[in-house]
Amino acid sequence: MNWIKILFINIILVLALISLVLLTPPAMYFIKTFLPTEKILDIDLSGLDLYKNFSWSKKFFVEYVALEASYRDYITWQTDDFVGETINVAGGVRHTFQDKALKKSDKEIWFFGGSTTFGYGSIDDLTYPSIFARDNNIKTINYGSLGYITRQILENLENVIINQHQGRSEKKTTIVFFSGSMDVYTRCMAHSSKSGSAKESDLQNTVSEKKYSLSRTFSQALSFAKDLMLAVGEIQDIPYNCHSNPDRAIFVANTIVEAWHLAAAVAKADKKLFFAVLEPVSYVGEADVEYLGLDSKKNIQTTLKYQKEYDAVYSLVKKISREKGINFIDLTQVFNGCNDCYIDPLHYSPQGNKRISNALAPILH
Repeated sequence: MNWIKILFINIILVLALISLVLLTPPAMYFIKTFLPTEKILDIDLSGLDLYKNFSWSKKFFVEYVALEASYRDYITWQTDDFVGETINVAGGVRHTFQDKALKKSDKEIWFFGGSTTFGYGSIDDLTYPSIFARDNNIKTINYGSLGYITRQILENLENVIINQHQGRSEKKTTIVFFSGSMDVYTRCMAHSSKSGSAKESDLQNTVSEKKYSLSRTFSQALSFAKDLMLAVGEIQDIPYNCHSNPDRAIFVANTIVEAWHLAAAVAKADKKLFFAVLEPVSYVGEADVEYLGLDSKKNIQTTLKYQKEYDAVYSLVKKISREKGINFIDLTQVFNGCNDCYIDPLHYSPQGNKRISNALAPILH
């Protein structure tokens, strides 16, 4: 009978181990919700010198890590409503500068984009859409969404226009697409599909037709393990291949340009003006980003890798746009010489947002 007892104990141990694996991720998340947010900051850039005159910087990053997103058809995800001191979001729209004078303006500008348009690193009133509104007395709406590639931005535009028909504004409207960065960052990864969003693989697992598969059962545990390895630096550098795979680079560039082309057609059909903007990144242009340490011994290889990817795709975006007669605003050099415009390789400081607003003002007026 001893073997039965041993078998029973082993079964209990295996079940306990499985329970531990399955319950650890949600348990850790539950515990995390009760911790002071300051203790769980993944990235806190508020110590950069460029923030020394902004008392709100620490609070911004505390509130940023508290943001959550939910699934939405067509656009894949949307930032949930949030009310804070530095960040306010309602219906997927970030709050922008408001003033009585703006209500008298016969124009409004809809800014669409990813996290740079949303304004990662800046309070509501210092995103570039807010600065543009304040400096030019034109109402702006910030439709920027965290992590969006250009295809998602196009879908977001279509959603907005369809919904606008229920309460159409009579103002002269200009639509601006501010994109390019996330397309390269997401779609040039060697293991990613050429046409997928940043969360494609996660969503594929969630909506898999294999309703009761083991992979689905352990998906949270696998995701938790991946996040843990990233946190301790055990995952090797992610390979990118647009610079070495011309077909992939052309495909990624084409999807950006074609999305712009389709957005222009949608805007024209709705009697709105359209402008596309190729957004700046620190890997292209001559911004002074020495303070970010991108050329340090630790980071130089990563920096060179991304420079090759952005050079490959951005040069093709410009070439294909010219060939197809698509007008776009090239802001890749807008930060040349600036030593406080970036807070990381892809996102801008309030000072950088001011430069972007100034560059767009004479074109969008």
